[in-house]
Amino acid sequence: MYQSILKSKLARFLFPLFILCLSTLSLGQFSVIYKFNEGSIYLFDALIALFDLIGIVYLLSIKKSAKIPLPILFLVAFCALGASSLAFTPLNLEPTEFLISVSYLVRFFSYVIFALVTWNLIELRVFQVDKIQRAIIYTGLFLFVAGLIQLILLPNLETLDPTLGWDPHKNRMASTFFDPNFLGIYFVICLALSLKQRILPKKFASISYLSTIIFLTGIFLTFSRSAWLATSVLLFFALLRKKSLLLVSLAIVLLAVFAVPRIQTRISGVTDPQDSASFRLISWKNTWKVAKENWVFGVGYNAFRYAQKEYGFLDDSNLTARSGAGSDSSLLLVFATTGVFGLTFFAGFFVSTILTALKHIDPITVGLILALLIDSLFINSLFYPQIVMTGLLSMVVAARGFEPLTSAM
Repeated sequence: MYQSILKSKLARFLFPLFILCLSTLSLGQFSVIYKFNEGSIYLFDALIALFDLIGIVYLLSIKKSAKIPLPILFLVAFCALGASSLAFTPLNLEPTEFLISVSYLVRFFSYVIFALVTWNLIELRVFQVDKIQRAIIYTGLFLFVAGLIQLILLPNLETLDPTLGWDPHKNRMASTFFDPNFLGIYFVICLALSLKQRILPKKFASISYLSTIIFLTGIFLTFSRSAWLATSVLLFFALLRKKSLLLVSLAIVLLAVFAVPRIQTRISGVTDPQDSASFRLISWKNTWKVAKENWVFGVGYNAFRYAQKEYGFLDDSNLTARSGAGSDSSLLLVFATTGVFGLTFFAGFFVSTILTALKHIDPITVGLILALLIDSLFINSLFYPQIVMTGLLSMVVAARGFEPLTSAM
């Protein structure tokens, strides 16, 4: 009797805690609770760890075991490869450097467990698919409003203290992330969920249409070329069976390119040696050099910062810079840090999720996955906490299926 009551209370507590995790994710840099030279600990890290613990206790009390879908199994294997790559790293890591690298692997693994627990709670009908998707959409709407406030109060990030390490973006929506590129791809994830109109009851359908317009506006205001490209890929798949809307969308894009000078400036900047695109080429070249020379097991998960120091790409003056820990390509970073085996398991997650989405005839999820992968070629988005969490959840829902589920709570 007592155990039954305890299980019921845990079930009722899990979804509010889940919502709290997502809410603190949307607080971005305002959720930092501890800062050190080479990173930060966020409030959502602590809440996600708590959710994982309570979720596992609940699942074991109900089922004695948890199901692991194939996509998440690939990520579990990737984490195991990440641990092995660190254990046998060719780098001369100091104890503190090794612990910092391990801590980021633990964080990523906690996100994987979060997705696994969520998948099982959906399976048990404790969580509902539509509520999860709506929760993500609402965090995106919050970020859009916060972004508008940021554009009014802090349109120029150059005014911030340079020691904080933020890029000097000007008149670009960055919201609580303080980075328009990551904000842009977050909006792309929210846009994908908004396009799935079945997630909202019919009486709330107008909210879905409104949120779609809002996220498209937000993506535009980030002036992020990688987010624009990702949006184009997503919309292509989403509107593939609606050719008239696809043509209208294409016409609007072309009109915007020719009518808005700021867009022309961003596009033409790709060939500008002073533009960020040229620095990406340098980043890709450096990462490829590290990957090529350590192609079997890599240099160790999240040890890329220290690899760059040993290779002479970074010195003590910029070792702790935000950009030092990663590469401007998530897939290249995976290759450089975990080798060909880590890259294989990491890619297996996306391939298996695409196959599941195709099985369910879900072109929007296919478009979202390809959009995320294309975006990750230009920024290290696949390891940005907010993108990892919402992207994982979106794909976990896709892997579960789309039939409406009734809550057991």
